[in-house]
Amino acid sequence: MLFSTAPGYTPARDIMVMALIGTFAILIRFAYIKPSKEFQIYKLILLVLGIAAAVDVFYHVLLVSSVAYPIAVIYLLRFLYHALLFTELPFDIIKFDRSLVIGSKNSPKAETLVAYLAHMFTDMNTF
Repeated sequence: MLFSTAPGYTPARDIMVMALIGTFAILIRFAYIKPSKEFQIYKLILLVLGIAAAVDVFYHVLLVSSVAYPIAVIYLLRFLYHALLFTELPFDIIKFDRSLVIGSKNSPKAETLVAYLAHMFTDMNTF
């Protein structure tokens, strides 16, 4: 085994996320896509998710490492992972809101729906 990880954790999902993001980056680089605000948000979402996946792998590797790392480094990696995922959620909501065509620009329906979705996603831990 290349590196050891915490029991019950496999880096396959995080590595798969990084591989998919790398594939998307290659496709984005070679495809002609008209730059728009939505596309910039999409690229930012991919970047944040890629960094979060890499941080999660580093966290689990350091957690069971034979070298004694300061506990602050391990907590910092875990905090950074969750902060990146929490940072990515508003970008998803903004992207969803920009692609949502409900009515006019000053229609309160879109804002109400996006606010409801944001509340639903942030309150999922109560289930």
